[in-house]
Amino acid sequence: MDQLVKIYQESEKLRALQVNYLPQEIVFSEGENTSEMYILLSGKVEILKDDKRIAVVEEEGSYLGELSTLLGIPRSATVKTMSSCQFLVVGSEKVTDFLASSPALGLKLARMLAERLVRMNMDHVRLERKIDLMMERLRDANDRLQKRDKQVEQLVARLEKLQHLQS
Repeated sequence: MDQLVKIYQESEKLRALQVNYLPQEIVFSEGENTSEMYILLSGKVEILKDDKRIAVVEEEGSYLGELSTLLGIPRSATVKTMSSCQFLVVGSEKVTDFLASSPALGLKLARMLAERLVRMNMDHVRLERKIDLMMERLRDANDRLQKRDKQVEQLVARLEKLQHLQS
C-alpha cells in the first residue's frame, strides 16, 4: 500500500482520479455494464451478491470492479459504502497505463486475483466434499426406503393372505 500512497501523493494525475463517496452509497451495481476499476484509498465497503453480503473490504489499496475492467463483463456484484470512502477511479482505457506506471501496483492486483482464486478453489473443494457427503446420505436414505418398501409389501401380502384365509 505504501507504493500506492507514495505514487498518489506525487501524482497530480492520480489525485484527479480521486472520487469521494458518502456512507450507504452504491459505487456500482451487479449486472451494470460499466468498466471503471476502483482502488479503495480509505473507508469501508460491503460487497453484495443478489442483495446478500458476501464480503466487507476496508484494506487500503484494495481493487474493486477489476473483473469488469479487465474482462469487459457486467459487474458481478454490487459495491456499497459503509462509511465515507475515497477511491481512485481508473477507466478501462487507462488501466494499462495506470498499471504500467508502477509494476508494484500490477503485482498487487495479480496477487489479489491469485489469492481470490486460491480461496475459490478451496471453497470449490469444500462444496464438492459436501455434495459427496449429501449424495452418500441420499443413497443411504434410498436404501432404507427400499428396505421399508419391501417390508411393507411383505406385510401387505401377509394381511391379504390372512384375509383370504378368513373368508
